[in-house]
Amino acid sequence: MFKQIFFLSLIIISISRLSNAKTNNTVKARKQRAAPILGWSTWCTDAHCSDLSAMPVDWCSSKEILSVANDIATNGLLEAGWNHILLDDCWGIRDNTTNKITWVKSRFPEGMPWLIEQIHQLGLKFGLYTAVGQHACHWNSPSWPHSFPFTGSWPYYNQDAEQFIDWKVDYVKLDDCGPWPHSPHELVQNFSTSLRIAAKKMNHDIWLNLGGPFQQKSHTIDIQSNIKERKSKNDFLYEPEANMSCREVSGSWCGKYSNSFRVWDDHHDSWQSTANIIEMALARERRTWYGGGDSFVDPDFIFTGGQGCSNKAPHIPGKRCPGQTNVEYQTEFSIWAIAGGQLVIASDPRNMSDIQRDAWFNKEILDVFFDVSSFNMIKVIRPVNDSIAWLRPLSDAYNKKRKTRKKKTTMLTTTTTTTTKSCAAIVIYNSRDSTIDTIPIDFINIPNRTWNEETSLNVRDLWKHKNLGVHRGHYNAINLVSHGSMALLLCV
Repeated sequence: MFKQIFFLSLIIISISRLSNAKTNNTVKARKQRAAPILGWSTWCTDAHCSDLSAMPVDWCSSKEILSVANDIATNGLLEAGWNHILLDDCWGIRDNTTNKITWVKSRFPEGMPWLIEQIHQLGLKFGLYTAVGQHACHWNSPSWPHSFPFTGSWPYYNQDAEQFIDWKVDYVKLDDCGPWPHSPHELVQNFSTSLRIAAKKMNHDIWLNLGGPFQQKSHTIDIQSNIKERKSKNDFLYEPEANMSCREVSGSWCGKYSNSFRVWDDHHDSWQSTANIIEMALARERRTWYGGGDSFVDPDFIFTGGQGCSNKAPHIPGKRCPGQTNVEYQTEFSIWAIAGGQLVIASDPRNMSDIQRDAWFNKEILDVFFDVSSFNMIKVIRPVNDSIAWLRPLSDAYNKKRKTRKKKTTMLTTTTTTTTKSCAAIVIYNSRDSTIDTIPIDFINIPNRTWNEETSLNVRDLWKHKNLGVHRGHYNAINLVSHGSMALLLCV
């Protein structure tokens, strides 16, 4: 009886919060659109996360995090824009006495506030993980026997939000693990509102990322009957899209209540996983996702250079066990940068490999990524069988910046002054297990441009940092290798 009364009280509290949220549809904590996120996550840096049969577990500690953060602050990554240090599902437990969210003391002996202050002193931003349900994804269950009882935030949304703001957290990843007492739409709106109110009260800027597609799950408690009953009573904010997940283009609430949101399943360090996300999530025109109008699509982590090597961390700093080839990592980075809305590294950046340096310091590609106002104008085409091309017209701000840019050399990139009227970036991708001889890109297909078969454009390779000459009407990608890609800049 006590459990029934307790659960009923939680539902009443949730309904009250939801009805309070009716009066405020803008529940984001951080103003958009400043810039999408570049950062590093603890996920897979130490642990080998792709072999589900081996029960992979994220692992982190203050020692590991500070080691990576110090490296990022001094090796040029921070200067290149990689300024977020993000904890995944490896830190948070619930104090059984106070019900406050706290940290695993054996991993964080100095405490979370101390660690966050150290990160901020390095000039970096700090983010952490929680879940929309009672448990995090790696809580102590038979499926995850090596885990701590990692906690989610239900039913302590207000309390956790205030705690995160008090700690001066800059980024929160909200995962879709449960169990869930209501629909994902209701819970995300509820948590987002709690976070916004706490941030506004403390005048603190914070980013909310939805770390899962938020599909209905079997452990959800009577969602369909609950929605039908409450809709008939008109006692909560009901929207027709409330039952849509972030996978659906019509599930625009995902963008409405977050700064960035996942649109597909977890990404793992394997080509099959990368290819699935490319095909199922990123090979769509970005403008179809934006009911909220100003959030970024999150394709999940990038694994440039490879994941960790062990299921039992910690490991040797800088040691990696790649699950993909360098060609595949280059394709992953190119497509995530042109079609995705945040780049978060899930690989050890200490003792960087050549492919990591080539990607993470590629200023020419990152300039395209940061051209925020062009993000919703991306067009996706399939020039020939088993190929995809993303066509992204670049904004006036990009063009002006390129006009006035002086000759500048970074660690691996040399960019020279070019005068342009307008530019577009494209990524061409071969999904075959064999080389494609020719993939033609007709300039008339570039959106928001008046280019046609008579237009002559300067073409530049953004990986080789090399001009490819002037081409009229179209460009042909020749002998594009299996799983390979080209990232190009087209300018008048």
